[in-house]
Amino acid sequence: MVSVKGVPAVFKTYLRQSRTYSSYYAAVVSMDQRLLQFSLRPGTEDPGYGHWGAPMDIPHGHRYGLVATFNSGFRVASSGGGFYLHGHYDGRLIKGVASEVYFKNGQLRIGRWGRGPLHMGPDIAAVRQNLHPIVIHGQVPRSVDQNVLSSWGATLGGGYNVWRSGVGITKDNRIIFVYGPALDVRTLASLLKRAGCVTAMELDINPDWMSFMYYLAKNHPANPTPVNLLRSQIQPPNRYFYISNRDFTAVFSR
Repeated sequence: MVSVKGVPAVFKTYLRQSRTYSSYYAAVVSMDQRLLQFSLRPGTEDPGYGHWGAPMDIPHGHRYGLVATFNSGFRVASSGGGFYLHGHYDGRLIKGVASEVYFKNGQLRIGRWGRGPLHMGPDIAAVRQNLHPIVIHGQVPRSVDQNVLSSWGATLGGGYNVWRSGVGITKDNRIIFVYGPALDVRTLASLLKRAGCVTAMELDINPDWMSFMYYLAKNHPANPTPVNLLRSQIQPPNRYFYISNRDFTAVFSR
């Protein structure tokens, strides 16, 4: 899908995840951290205006090497955790909560905050927490089936099978992103597991907040062309070329 210096860095595939909802399909993306670097960007509502040390979009003059962008988690107040970016907090970071941990060297780690290397230190640039893991040690825990609406997000119409997104990490440190319509939590977790994740977490849900865009440099590397991974997503491909109301992840080449 996207190469860095001629080497494939981002792979995509699509699959129909359910016999019941057979008209829908989900997208799975695999990103090679040896070729990519990840950063967290703030939004005007989450975490809100402040001294975050990062723009709320991908502005002109800062798009060279842009590879992908994807949505973040729930509103911070509903995430069960907190938000940290360049020395500033929204809420507080909670031990054991599923977390995207962004290191200053551009690496991204997914796991439970406070476990192993995932604790605050001078090498951490940002942390985004959201709920609890949906893949742990390469297995889908029973908790994904418990109290779905209260534990995994209120859905439009109160249904279980809605637009959902999730992110995880493989044993060899590839970052996996999955999203699509008509997903329950177990199906989302199973797709992440099948893609090789040893740890994974749910991100946001419901159609308005879903987004994965990749960017094609072609003849304009300083202003690449954005493309929606799923044509059915509501957010337009140039969504993050403008100020965003919600935080998101930006992926650049190394």
